[in-house]
Amino acid sequence: MFTVLLEDSADLTGIVLAFLGVFLSHRLDAPMLDGVASIGIGLVLLAVSVFLGIQSRSLLAGERASKPMIVGISQLVAADPRVQYMSRPLTLQLGPDTVLLALQLRFSRMMSAAEAAAAFHDLEQRIRERYPTVKHVFIEAPALSESRGSEAGGSRRAMGEEKGERRKEEGTRSRR
Repeated sequence: MFTVLLEDSADLTGIVLAFLGVFLSHRLDAPMLDGVASIGIGLVLLAVSVFLGIQSRSLLAGERASKPMIVGISQLVAADPRVQYMSRPLTLQLGPDTVLLALQLRFSRMMSAAEAAAAFHDLEQRIRERYPTVKHVFIEAPALSESRGSEAGGSRRAMGEEKGERRKEEGTRSRR
């Protein structure tokens, strides 16, 4: 809306300058005034294009959310007792009413996967309630099995080895 209004105002200003340039050049018998009006039109268009370029550049490059929103999200997440660590929230303004949020969190080592899922859901819901423009929330947390120790990680490796053995068997069958 703002862009259309600014462009239309520049168009009307250009028409007025063109009219004045032609009118005054005939009336005063000074053809130079028509050229001056043309230069004026060019300067108006240049000013509008530079202004709109500056305003649009941030959207093209990906503007972050407002500082108060980022600080508020940080405080909201830090207030959750289940969160032990949080890196700086990453945000991207996708549109006037759409913000993408990425969080990297570390939860308590004693937390189960179900509890972590509940924490994800709670945090996402609280963030969206407080900041309705946050439409996309991505939460990354290290795997709970990695933070608990090698017991769960060992079973994960065993599962990977089983998959590898299955692939080898399938490859041997297909060659026969």
